[in-house]
Amino acid sequence: MLGDLLDIVKKNITKEKSKLVRRLIVLPMDLNLGDIVELKKQHACGCKQFEIVRVGMDIKIKCTNCKRLIMLDRQTLEKRIKKIVSK
Repeated sequence: MLGDLLDIVKKNITKEKSKLVRRLIVLPMDLNLGDIVELKKQHACGCKQFEIVRVGMDIKIKCTNCKRLIMLDRQTLEKRIKKIVSK
C-alpha cells in the first residue's frame, strides 16, 4: 500500500516537471551588426569566422576571408555558432 502511494506521488511529480519544462522560454542569442562569430564548420574557402551584416528573423553573414554573403534563419545560425569572437 505504501509502495503504491509512493508510485502515485512520483508520477505526479514528473507531470509537474514536464509542465515546467514546457513553460521555459528559450531567448534568442544576442547577435548585433558587426559581430564576428565562429561557426562549427568551416566555409568552402577554409574560414570559420563570419561578420554579421543583417539581423532579424533571418540573419545575413559575410565570410571574413572571401567576402561571400550567406543568409540563414536565426534558429539554424544559432545552432551553428560555436562562439562569438568579438562584439
